[in-house]
Amino acid sequence: MLNINTNIYSLTAQTNLNSTQNMLSQAINRLSSGKRVNSAADDAAGLAISTSMTSSVNALNQGVSNANNGVSMIQTASSALSAITSNLQRIRQLAVQASDASIGTDAAANLDTEVQARITEIGRIASQTTFNGIKVLDGSAGANLNFQIGESSGQQLTIDLSGKYDATTLGLTGDVKTATTAQSMMDTIDTALKTVNTAQATLGSNLNIFQSAISQTTAQSTNLSAASAQITDANFAQETANLSKAQVLQQAGISVLAQANSMPQQVLKLLG
Repeated sequence: MLNINTNIYSLTAQTNLNSTQNMLSQAINRLSSGKRVNSAADDAAGLAISTSMTSSVNALNQGVSNANNGVSMIQTASSALSAITSNLQRIRQLAVQASDASIGTDAAANLDTEVQARITEIGRIASQTTFNGIKVLDGSAGANLNFQIGESSGQQLTIDLSGKYDATTLGLTGDVKTATTAQSMMDTIDTALKTVNTAQATLGSNLNIFQSAISQTTAQSTNLSAASAQITDANFAQETANLSKAQVLQQAGISVLAQANSMPQQVLKLLG
């Protein structure tokens, strides 16, 4: 029925056109942002879940970064212990040489000069090896260096760096000036090597644990990121189709609205 006072067809066309405009705006917004959920209005529950997941992912990624710091600290300490081991092995070699009865006093003194230099170098390594300002071989770092590797407060790994590996702690106070002292030095070096080897084994175990934690935490973060993306990311194929549909409907809606608006004039012409 045609009505002059109230153009029902025009109102209906306007309502449908507004709906089409909203559809078009939504498709453009999703395609330009790459997100299906850009605000709570799009999917309140999905946004809440995604936000929680994102928080977890951020915490896990930071945990991986923390664990990598732990790995670097362990590797720093291990490399320094390897340097100490090399010096100890050289000192032992010199002690074996000095314990030979055919070595004269002057030759033994020359050998001892290198021994003492090596002992000093061991002390320097122990006192000056640091990671991010933390000394790792003089015992000052302590037994409880905690690294937060997960999103919960209890997800920590601990490194024990309370061991001291300076010359005095390793018992390197002797010399190789005589065959007797050289033989004593050999025993001292053997004990020191056992101490350092034990420390290396512990660090190696810690390194394996940290690397395993990094792999597990990285996988967890990746899975959460993928799950969050399933909730919030736009389906480009679907949104492209929605955009095309909305554009067609918009053009049709504008045309229909123009026709609907002209209908009262047509009624007046009939009356005239």
